[in-house]
Amino acid sequence: MNNSKIYVHLVFVTKYRKKILTNEIKDLVLDTITQQCNNMKIEIIAMRIDNSDHVHLMLKLRPTHSISLVVQMLKEKSRYTCWQSYPHFLRTHYWHKNYLWSKGYFCSTTGEASRETVERYINSQG
Repeated sequence: MNNSKIYVHLVFVTKYRKKILTNEIKDLVLDTITQQCNNMKIEIIAMRIDNSDHVHLMLKLRPTHSISLVVQMLKEKSRYTCWQSYPHFLRTHYWHKNYLWSKGYFCSTTGEASRETVERYINSQG
């Protein structure tokens, strides 16, 4: 049981903001993120893909989690899985490079905003 109250809002975008998160790829990304979070014992509060080019997540982390390592794992695993499943489609956008996500990401703790406010915002995306 995770009694911590470490809630983070994460956003990461596709490389060059390409709108490549089609319905099939979107489903694969969301499934992969869900599986990775389960493996790392991270609770997903909200998750949405917006505008076919970025992912919003609200996660409940444990004190032992490093935000940067969590993001790295989620981005790497989803990139790998997408390239395994859709190499021809992704090659047309990324010229044989194994890109999917931009290098950076946005991260914010919920801070003054309530968990429900951030969750409602994420669920309104897309």
